[in-house]
Amino acid sequence: MTSRYPAVALSRLNCDKYEEALIFLTSIINLVQSMKIGDKNDWKPVQAGIIMSTNSVLGIQEELLSMGCKFLLTSRLTQDCLENLFSLVRLKNPIPSPLAFKYALKVICIAQFLKQPHAYQGNYQEDDRDIAIDFLDQPLKLPSTELDLKDFEVEISEANCIDDIQKAELNSLYYLVGYCLHSIKKNEEICTGCFVEVTSCDLSDQDSAMFTILKEYKQGCLTQVSEKAFSMMLKVEVMLRNFDESVLMTSKNVKRILLDKAEEITVHDLFLNCHNIKQKLLSKYLTVRLHILCKQMKRKRKQELEKEKNQSQGELGSKSMTMRKLVKKLK
Repeated sequence: MTSRYPAVALSRLNCDKYEEALIFLTSIINLVQSMKIGDKNDWKPVQAGIIMSTNSVLGIQEELLSMGCKFLLTSRLTQDCLENLFSLVRLKNPIPSPLAFKYALKVICIAQFLKQPHAYQGNYQEDDRDIAIDFLDQPLKLPSTELDLKDFEVEISEANCIDDIQKAELNSLYYLVGYCLHSIKKNEEICTGCFVEVTSCDLSDQDSAMFTILKEYKQGCLTQVSEKAFSMMLKVEVMLRNFDESVLMTSKNVKRILLDKAEEITVHDLFLNCHNIKQKLLSKYLTVRLHILCKQMKRKRKQELEKEKNQSQGELGSKSMTMRKLVKKLK
């Protein structure tokens, strides 16, 4: 019932072994049908499951071998692969939440990590079949490192653009920069001196920090940005708003291009260089902003598709109404 190799699979190449396997499976069905379980000798679901599974295998092998297949690996009909997957998902967290299960499933699918650790003892066989999704085995094609920035030369009128940004947007920008700094501190290697230079403890002179102050339910739980760092990121935000979104979405090395432009317009903003805090902040901020941009464009595209769908349905409705009127006149 779980053959994994042609030597032990159901096959008519060796008629004696084939007939012996069929007789054995039939005897299992007869045994389970006459089996008595428990004091009351009631029929148990496990008996129905064994009989149904065995009859299914007998029917499948008969059909496939009659069609010309040389053998049937019955292990391909089991749920061992599914058990492997669930076991790996639960390996770190035995009772995952829906979100934790989703993230674990993504990691497993991308990494193709479908084998148990050697120390783990499961109650099923390891599923050792070949994986059809072999995109990770394809040769890696790195994008060209040569950047052509002539299509991205934009005139940035800094004063006008900053004036166009509303107060609410400035507060959101301040909060977003604080999030980027918190992520850098958590995941990157930086010293205390670097972090102190881009953060602040006194927000009384920064109007853009009001949203962060309101969200700070506990003192110190949110990262407060220094005026120098916020001024630099405001220039980067102005730069982003001057780029054509369609050009960004159809170009290669988008982040590299934006990073080079951001370093160019912030060349006079100097910070401690022992851990490259400026480059890390620019890189993290651009990554987050590109992610937000993609979500906005996806939402916009979805709205356009819904609008087109409603228009087409309206046209079909008007045509059907016209046809009904015409049929009524003919009658």
